[in-house]
Amino acid sequence: MIHLDKMKEAIKVRPAGDYVSSEILRYRSYRTTFGRSPLWAKAEALKYVFINYPAHVYEYDRIAGSRAGCFMEVTDQTELNRARAICGSYGTLGFWTNADHFAPGYRQFLSDGI
Repeated sequence: MIHLDKMKEAIKVRPAGDYVSSEILRYRSYRTTFGRSPLWAKAEALKYVFINYPAHVYEYDRIAGSRAGCFMEVTDQTELNRARAICGSYGTLGFWTNADHFAPGYRQFLSDGI
């Protein structure tokens, strides 16, 4: 239990910076995919985030990975403002929108199998 207690204490400490690295990283990808379809650009942006995400592993992690890497010091407010505008224009998909986490035609999908 000592391990668990130490982990609980570690995650209570908020990382330095603002919760913006995902926006900054997606924006940096969107700059390279201008003119591509929005779906393509979003896929490339997600790939870019996965490759460039600043990983953070707590000392007492048993399963590596946390949202702490989403926090970063903003050194260029202009870039952050532009990132928010561009990312906002593409919209966001995620579990909370359910926009990309379901399969249409469940009856056929279940009868055919995978």
